[in-house]
Amino acid sequence: KSDIQMEKRVEYKYDKLPELCKPNLPIEQISADNIARIHGRIIPSFSWDSNDAFLEKGIGYVAVNGDKIAAVAFSGAVSSEEIDIGVETDSDYRNRGLAAGVAAKMCEAIIALGTKPVWGRSVQNIASGKTAEKVGFIKDREGKNNLSIHSFWDYYTTDLLHK
Repeated sequence: KSDIQMEKRVEYKYDKLPELCKPNLPIEQISADNIARIHGRIIPSFSWDSNDAFLEKGIGYVAVNGDKIAAVAFSGAVSSEEIDIGVETDSDYRNRGLAAGVAAKMCEAIIALGTKPVWGRSVQNIASGKTAEKVGFIKDREGKNNLSIHSFWDYYTTDLLHK
């Protein structure tokens, strides 16, 4: 995972979790039982070298509909102070509030760990910004061209989640 691209990013800071983020599908923590069913582009394998590495040091949640994973939110990067949230919704389940539901669950878990949730997106991904705002993030800054290194774990891995 060593794709390096230049892209403009928008960064958000966490304010507070509104009470309206309750999806209509069950939410489960990502585990060995469901991680192989997660498909899409922004999923744990986007940021982690392997499912095992994610299960050992990451955290995440999925909205499930039977055997189908409808949406996922997960730790895309981890430091001792913050956890960056990655979110993906299956195209068959978009516009149902599922991304906000799993992202809200991630924010709760991150805060319970004593760290800060963070969110970033490319300037083109307006839907991601709307989801961030639904779960309590406020726009912090819009960057110029930033390097997007799709191998976060070379830089941010800690054992924070498993102390």
